[in-house]
Amino acid sequence: MRLFLFVAIAVPLLPGQPKDLNREGDADGFGNIKWGMTVAEAKAAFPGLREPERSELTSGAFEERLIQPILMIGSVEMSVSIQTKADSDLITRIVLKLAPFVQHRKAAFQFLSNNLIQKYGRPSHHTAPRGRMKEETEVWVLPSTTITLDWREESASKLRLLDITYQATDKLLSPHL
Repeated sequence: MRLFLFVAIAVPLLPGQPKDLNREGDADGFGNIKWGMTVAEAKAAFPGLREPERSELTSGAFEERLIQPILMIGSVEMSVSIQTKADSDLITRIVLKLAPFVQHRKAAFQFLSNNLIQKYGRPSHHTAPRGRMKEETEVWVLPSTTITLDWREESASKLRLLDITYQATDKLLSPHL
């Protein structure tokens, strides 16, 4: 599974390939994890996924259901959290978090941003760093997925984050479609 996820992100970066030829107009999940898959389907398809001991990435309406502790994207080490809405068994969100020991988060942000631009084109929204809090956010709004790349650092509180969130659009998950 790690190899496929690496290939899915890194292949568009091979030298000598026309840039527009590799651009994708949408993402229906992340790698082989597709929106609407059940937790059991994802776990059966990818034996490397495991259930978390405790849910650290639960945030409001989402619940962490499966994890991949190590995923290499190029030389950037991340962990993967596969999430569902709290009242559902269907996968609707995947969060990749930079490993805590990585020191050069801004460089990792730029590397990941370049990969996403190669794959999906320029972001729909970009928020640049400002003030005491160093932060930068890029958002790609695709027909069935919103991808958010988020970097934040504040030296006073030692807050240091770098995440990529792939989230199914509400329109895709509507039972009326």
